[in-house]
Amino acid sequence: MPEDTPDVYIRNEGTLVGFEPVSEAAQDWFRLNVSADSWQWMGNLLWVDHRLAKELAIAVVAVGLDIKVQL
Repeated sequence: MPEDTPDVYIRNEGTLVGFEPVSEAAQDWFRLNVSADSWQWMGNLLWVDHRLAKELAIAVVAVGLDIKVQL
């Protein structure tokens, strides 16, 4: 993975916010620490209600993972 690639991409679509863990460390962290139903995953993106997105992003950064918001 190129050096400037973040661990997690975040897509804000208004009501829903998508989190795409791209690094192995991020994928492991999401698998072990995020409780989500299968319908919340669309491909590699986990979609959450916008009211929960801030707390999830804070948790991701708190463990040392890099994020990048995609516009």
